[in-house]
Amino acid sequence: ISGTPVDSVYIGLNKVVPKPVDLVVSGINLGPNLGQDTSYSGTVGAAIEGVMMDVQAIPSRKFEKSPSRRVLCSGCRKCLHRIQALGWPYRMDA
Repeated sequence: ISGTPVDSVYIGLNKVVPKPVDLVVSGINLGPNLGQDTSYSGTVGAAIEGVMMDVQAIPSRKFEKSPSRRVLCSGCRKCLHRIQALGWPYRMDA
């Protein structure tokens, strides 16, 4: 399948992954999501698609001089555990 990050989330949530899905983590891609760039970022768009499909979502980016993806994935997991411990609601508007 070829497409955008948003396509990946849509197809994944509707056709590939069994329900229910707890969280969509889009990325980890190179470069920041800052300012007006967020409005056309595939990473942010994929996270928004997850939220539109009633799944919590978080975009993740890697700056050029940051650690390897493996280290970033480990850090992302730790961050998500902390967020969960704080009682992050199922829905962002809750």
